[in-house]
Parts: sequence; C-alpha cells; structure tokens
Amino acid sequence: MPAIGLNDYLPAVDKFLQHWKEAEGELGRAIVLEDGMTRTDLVALRTRLSASQTTLIDATNTIQATIARREQGRKATLPVARQVRKAIRNLIPSSEEARATPEVPATTAGPEKQLTALRDIANLWTRVNALPANRYPSLTPPLIVSIETTPGVYEAVTCAAYTARVAALDSDLQTLRVAEQVRVGQVESRDKRIEQIKTATKAYARAIQGLFTAGAPTARSVPRLTR
Repeated sequence: MPAIGLNDYLPAVDKFLQHWKEAEGELGRAIVLEDGMTRTDLVALRTRLSASQTTLIDATNTIQATIARREQGRKATLPVARQVRKAIRNLIPSSEEARATPEVPATTAGPEKQLTALRDIANLWTRVNALPANRYPSLTPPLIVSIETTPGVYEAVTCAAYTARVAALDSDLQTLRVAEQVRVGQVESRDKRIEQIKTATKAYARAIQGLFTAGAPTARSVPRLTR
C-alpha cells in the first residue's frame, strides 16, 4: 500500500494512540517499547509534529503574501527610479549627481540587486533636492517626476513618497528572508518528527505481536502508516 501523505500523519498517529490506550486497558498495565518509549512519548511527538506543521503553514502563507506585496512594490518603484534617473541625467547632465546615477536593473533582475539601485536613486534624489535653487537653471527643486500608472493616467511622485515605497519593499524582502528560513527549519523539524513517529509505530506494532496472540482482535487491528 502507498505511504500516507503529509497531512495524514496526525490522524494516523491518533489511531495508534487510541489502539495503544485500548491495548493497555486490555493488559491492565502500560506498554513500554524496547527503547523506553511510552504512549505519553508518542503523544509528545504528535504535539511537536502538529506544531511544526502549523508553523510551516504560517510561514508558507507569509511567503506567498509577501511575494505578492514584493511584486507590487517592484512595480511601484522601478518605473519611478528609471524616470528619476532620466530626469537627473537630462536636466543636469554635467552634475556630479548625473554622473553617479546607477543603472536601474530590469524587472526580471533579482530583488536584492534592484533594491541596491533603488536605494542609490533615493539617495541621489535627496541630494538633488538639497541643491541650491539657483545652481542649475534647468532644475527647480524639489524634483517631482510624473509616472504613467495606467494608459493615460499619470501620477506625480515625490522623493518622500518614493523613499517610503523603497523602505516598504526593503521590509518585505526582510520578512521574506525570515519566513523562508523558518520554512526550511520547520520542514526539517517536521521530517525529523515523522521519522521518529515511523520508528515508534513500527516498534509498537512489533510489541503488540509479542504481547497478544496472532488471532487476537488487538493484534489484528494495529493501525498502519499507509492509506
């Protein structure tokens, strides 16, 4: 028979726990496995497995929600960064700020690479806004850029608004890193608990065969970790 799915382990353990309880009631004493494991120990394993699965689900949900926010954040910042770069390089091409403008990575580039450029643009934009009003006749600080959000619809974006968007994107990336670390850790924890449960239930099944005759209902009704 095929192995059970990950979501079926807790119900399967419950069946073993119920069988263990009934077997102990029939014997009138506790059943202790060769390695010293008791029914209480299996209960504890179940609790830890349940906790790992719950934390794993929470981390996965956080990852999915954060990825969605991250994509929205990239869409809200990359076009602005490109327009700011274009504005600085065309309005004050001889300036130090124009020479320092970084390339803005493509939409398909890695988020961390994008974030580095987005921060640089925010820094340069702040510097441009701090320039004396009469330094460059072509520039009237503060610099505000116009972005087409939907066909025919434009949004005026300030440096403060852009900087807030970059900060939000940075926060989402940090949240994503933490959630991914939690997910990896909980996958390892879950798999470890499952292996421990497999070992314990196999040992329990063998113990039952040694405690009851082959034809006894208790010996024939031991659960299996199969569908």
